Amino acid sequence: MSRATPFHAATEAGAIVGISALDVVDGRKLGSLRADEWFPLASAENLVIGSAVVDAVSRGELRWNDLVPGVELDPDSTSHELYPHMWGQTELELREIVEMAVGALDHHCALALVALLGGWESLLRRVGEIHGEMRLSPRPNYSAARLDTMAALARSIALGHSSAPRLWRPVISGMVRQIFQSDEIPAHHVLNVQGGLEASAMDIGILGDVATANLVAYAVATKEATDPARLLAVYETMEDVVRDLYREHVAESPPGRIVLTQIDR
Repeated sequence: MSRATPFHAATEAGAIVGISALDVVDGRKLGSLRADEWFPLASAENLVIGSAVVDAVSRGELRWNDLVPGVELDPDSTSHELYPHMWGQTELELREIVEMAVGALDHHCALALVALLGGWESLLRRVGEIHGEMRLSPRPNYSAARLDTMAALARSIALGHSSAPRLWRPVISGMVRQIFQSDEIPAHHVLNVQGGLEASAMDIGILGDVATANLVAYAVATKEATDPARLLAVYETMEDVVRDLYREHVAESPPGRIVLTQIDR
């Protein structure tokens, strides 16, 4: 990853930047900066919740076509823009709720999923067994995880979709909805989820064509921005980091092969 990545934009906003990037095929570390530090998840915790539902479906505890009554979509999310045909429905299928929780970061859908999983303590136990320790809360500003844990989660989603696409389709479909704006990366080469608070932001995703083996799983985040007015620069820094990852490990690598490099610590 290029040393020219403009971390200074985030630094000038008083933010701390971290990144963890992995080769999806063999799990090799492609980039690491404060990867073992905890960063706020914000609404990106919905991706964790969605993956926990996939685990429950794989165990036969839930079914994707289960009807869930009484779910009211969150008016503060983008559900009304991304899923206008779902508004006003009195009951939704589990697969639809997962996709909207991930794709539209719908907080009401996320809370409905947690209830189906047995509550927050049950969710934490399940997530801890699968992915490792995280802090998850009904108030997203209290949720946090280590970046290496989140990059590993993104890798597990990519591998899961490769081996069992129908099982992981609702989560992947949600990640597809959040389009990453870049002139250098084709829109279909970024599957991600973003979350943000007043002083922090996180982006978790998969880079590359999911039909090939040349994939990168990543988690990039910032925290403790002392100048919230410059938060746009923080998001732009994150986007630059993702573009650099794509340029070095996907665009310039032969299909099925990723060269191992590590960014400057």
